Amino acid sequence: GGSGAGAWPQGGAGGGAGGWQGQAGGWELWGRAEAAEASDGAVARVGDDRFYLAGRPVIEVTSGLHALEDLRVMIPVLIVAIALTLFLIFRTWRGVLLPMTVMALAIVWTMGVMALADVPMYTISTMLPVILVAVSIGDAVHLLSHYYDEVLHHPEDGGRAIMGRVLERLGPPLITTTITTGVGFLALLFAEMPPFRVFGLFTVLGIAFSWLLTVSLIPAVLGLLRPKVGRYLAKRRALRLYAEQNRLTQALVRVTDRLQARPAWLLGVLLALSAVAAVGATRLYVDSSWLSDFRKDSPVVRAHDLINERFSGSIFLNVVFEGHRKDVFKDPALLRRIEAFQQHMEGLPHVGDSRSIVDYIKSMNKALHADDPAYDRLPDTRQEVAEYLYLFSVSGRPEQLDEVMDFDYRRALVTIAIQTDHTQALKAIIDDARRYIDRHFAGTGVEAHFAGSANNSYVWADLLIRSQTLAIGLSKLGILAIAALLFRSLVVGIYTVIPVTLTTLLIAGFAGWAGIPLDVSTALAAGVAIGVGVDYAVHYIFRYLDERRHAGDHLQATQATMRSVGKTIVFNATVVTVGFAVLLFSRFPPHVKLGSFVAAYMVVSCLMALLSLPLAFRYRRWREPAEEVAPRAVL
Repeated sequence: GGSGAGAWPQGGAGGGAGGWQGQAGGWELWGRAEAAEASDGAVARVGDDRFYLAGRPVIEVTSGLHALEDLRVMIPVLIVAIALTLFLIFRTWRGVLLPMTVMALAIVWTMGVMALADVPMYTISTMLPVILVAVSIGDAVHLLSHYYDEVLHHPEDGGRAIMGRVLERLGPPLITTTITTGVGFLALLFAEMPPFRVFGLFTVLGIAFSWLLTVSLIPAVLGLLRPKVGRYLAKRRALRLYAEQNRLTQALVRVTDRLQARPAWLLGVLLALSAVAAVGATRLYVDSSWLSDFRKDSPVVRAHDLINERFSGSIFLNVVFEGHRKDVFKDPALLRRIEAFQQHMEGLPHVGDSRSIVDYIKSMNKALHADDPAYDRLPDTRQEVAEYLYLFSVSGRPEQLDEVMDFDYRRALVTIAIQTDHTQALKAIIDDARRYIDRHFAGTGVEAHFAGSANNSYVWADLLIRSQTLAIGLSKLGILAIAALLFRSLVVGIYTVIPVTLTTLLIAGFAGWAGIPLDVSTALAAGVAIGVGVDYAVHYIFRYLDERRHAGDHLQATQATMRSVGKTIVFNATVVTVGFAVLLFSRFPPHVKLGSFVAAYMVVSCLMALLSLPLAFRYRRWREPAEEVAPRAVL
């Protein structure tokens, strides 16, 4: 099934696992099995007979279906969790419904454009709604947090006046975070894999939609309504969450003061953590496995385990040997090299059997000598090989010859069955095959080309690491350039990427030390971390520069910044972290990994923004008089 399990020739390599093919009614039963309703797409039953479907096509289809089914369950749970978090933060229905409306419309519009543009739903695209939850709600949280601050401090003002002041203060940061976040995801357009390019493009579109809704819908609604903060906060004068001296703000200011009093200690800790993380990051490796995306008791896993245990394997590597002249593979000496190659490959870990024209010729040689085991070998002369090939071509099943040899005997196919789909193991097998061919086929005039599901997985993993490394690097450079332009300072542009750089380094180091491989989920989480995590830095820097311009003192500016945007950054990180932490309860392992990594990235990004930026600005030399906030002039 799938990639061809059971396709070995009877009596050849593979031991006749495909013997049922020649039985009367075999193909009819197989057709009925394919039409039968299968459990999880892996096991089909026809009466008392059971058929196991395996191979890369089955894995990919089942994985895509599982991803969609899981999201149908998890997205409502994620929405409820975010709504509860928003209610605990703002204690008003407005504070819940407005951000949720922005989030829902941004997702619906983005997915609608995908449908109208007839863009296919790749497996990675199934994660797009989840990612848009993270990137679409942050601006709304910042806007509402500042809105309620204004309402609490100026309850006598109307909604339009309050919202006007909020937009005047938050307009530049919001558009800057939209641009920097978009640049972070636009870097995926340079990925070599189309699904990643599609994902990056439509994530940017969702970011644009969410910004447009945040600065238009929310101000319009709140401008028409009478300002209110809710009974809970009104009774307590909002001291718990919003006043300048509430507990969260007090804690942030207190921690900041202590760390600013010991900057060398904080710098030493950050450098030490970075050094340890850098060493751990060197231990990172790429290893992706589709089967690891399923539970161990999943029918698709059981089907592959059965085929790997009882037959040759369910993943296939195809090696095409190509000569430069006609009839080159009638040469016994060259066929013996292929035979030796097969024997070498079958001795490697995770490799089952192999099949080539050699197996057919050996089987015919043995059959034409009364099944004498002594003749289970290749003939000695070119003429004998040619005769056997002719006899096979006029036999009852000549189409099998077309599966291993072309018409003019210039190309020969070797199919190798492999019993794992882990790309690290596949890489070792393919690299070994290349080295063997380079050594033993040198000077023969024969070239080797690799194909098949095993090679596709190997190439895909290689493209993944190269594309994501390029995308992460380009996104950081793009964010740095945009920030430097908007802030009119290269130094401040560098400061903007410090938190996300430290975050990705620390998480990569942890993954390296913990032996967690780089795969689609972890690579995608890193992209989200840069795209979303940079928001915290931008909001902090905007507010700090504004406070510094007025205070003229670093410590006072840092304290004022913590009182104004510190808690908002924490609120934003909390909402996104809670949303992705819900995925830890998913039944689909890739979503669990994505949720855990993004949640960790958000926590660390928040901490790095609140710790590293005050430290960086402490050591900056300021021009006198105090610098103006350049982005106001630019934007």
